[in-house]
This record gives sequence, structure tokens and C-alpha cells, in this order.
Amino acid sequence: MNNSIVVFIRKNWLSFILWFLNILSIFFILQIVFDVFPMFESKYSIKKVDRINSLVVDVSIGVITSTLFYILLVYIPEKRKSKTARNAQKINLQFLAEHMQFFILYLVKEYSLHVKKEDFKYSQIAFNEFAKVDYSIFTTESKHYPLYIRIKSSNSPILITIDEFGINKMHNMVTTFINKILSNPTIILEDEKLIDLLNEISCCELFHLLMLNKGKERIIGEHCESIFSTETLKNALIQYYKLYVHLLRYTSPNSFYINDNTTSVNNK
Repeated sequence: MNNSIVVFIRKNWLSFILWFLNILSIFFILQIVFDVFPMFESKYSIKKVDRINSLVVDVSIGVITSTLFYILLVYIPEKRKSKTARNAQKINLQFLAEHMQFFILYLVKEYSLHVKKEDFKYSQIAFNEFAKVDYSIFTTESKHYPLYIRIKSSNSPILITIDEFGINKMHNMVTTFINKILSNPTIILEDEKLIDLLNEISCCELFHLLMLNKGKERIIGEHCESIFSTETLKNALIQYYKLYVHLLRYTSPNSFYINDNTTSVNNK
């Protein structure tokens, strides 16, 4: 919690300073020009006080005027550019969130994670549920399941395709869409927080564990016991899940569903 506050302050320090200076400037103007607040005694001569007051008023008006010009000429145009950039990446962001959701669907199906009936975007899963996932997540081959999409106008899910699910497929698709988004020149006009989030996803601990496992398989030549603890895996999955939930602030993916009554078909 404290770290989040520190990060928030660091990213918004300029806004805090501008707010403080403008509030202070408004206070001085109200006090000096309109005598709104009680006065205090001063030992300076009236002439000197008038000069000080005149200087303070000029500086205060300059601060307020500069802030208005900043908002009109810099802040608003940059916000518009960022919105345009995000719209250009809208489809890729949606596909990215959906492929991250597919992996969560796979975990729900394979490891019987509990999901609330009304949690259509899978954004309310209790973190302890991820303790059910074991090392087989890396050693089990990708599987195919019937993938359904929930449509508001329909009472039942609609079959989309028989899709492939597994950690390798998820990793390939997620990194592909992140690279597409970050390679687009308009991304420099985007929200820095979104760029940081995409980088966090591509460098998340779950992908690191996946690379470790692949490296061990290449050296030994066969599937072996875990080289990291179950607690490490759980924390990596929780981090991945948090990043998915965070991504939902920037896009609204469709809601998908795997038919629980259908047996999977192993990928051959």
C-alpha cells in the first residue's frame, strides 16, 4: 500500500506542485485584493507593504495564467493525442486481455479454481485459489477445448471455435500482442502507466519460471521435478492475475467460457 502511494506521488508530482501553487496564488489574491481573510500586523511602512502586495499579486496572476496556458496548450492536446493513440491500439489491447483471460479459463478448467457465477470477466478470483495449480502447468501439453463467448442478447454462450489452451500458447500470443502494441510509433503518445503495465506483463515472474523450466528441459532432455517451490509458482500466478485485472482498466474484452461438460482433446 505504501509503495503504491509513493509511486503515485512520483508519477504525479508536477500536478501536486501546480495545484499547491495555484491554491496559494488564489489565497494571496483574495487576501490582498479583496481582503477576505483577517489581516495581521506588519512593521513595514505602507509604501513597502504596497510594493510587496503588488509583487505577490503579479506573481500569483502569472502562476494562474501560466497554468491555464499549460492546460490549454499542452495538457489537453496531449490527452487528445493519447486518446487517439489508445484508439489505434484498441483492438490489440482487447486481444491481449482476451488471451490473458484464456489462460485463466484454462486454470479454472484444469485445476478447478472457484469462480463466482456473476464474475464474467474473471476479475474476482480469490488469490488462495491459485495454490491449487501445481508444476504440471509447465509439463502438460497444450489442450483443445470448445471456446464459447457470452453475448448479452443471448441467454446461452455461443460456440466460437475449438481453441488451444496452455501456458506456452498463452505466452506466445501475449508476447506477440505486446510487441505489436509497443512497436507502434503512436505508443509514445500513450499513457506511461499503460506502457509500464505492458512491460510488467512481458517480464512477469510466470514467464521467467516458464523460461527456467524450458532451459532445464533442454539440459536434461526430459520433464523433471520442479526447480522452484509451489509458493513461488503461486505468487507468480497471482502477479499474472493482478496484471490481467489491471489491464481491464484500459480495455473491455469479451467474456469467454469453456464448457465444463466437454472433455478436452490433447494436441497432437
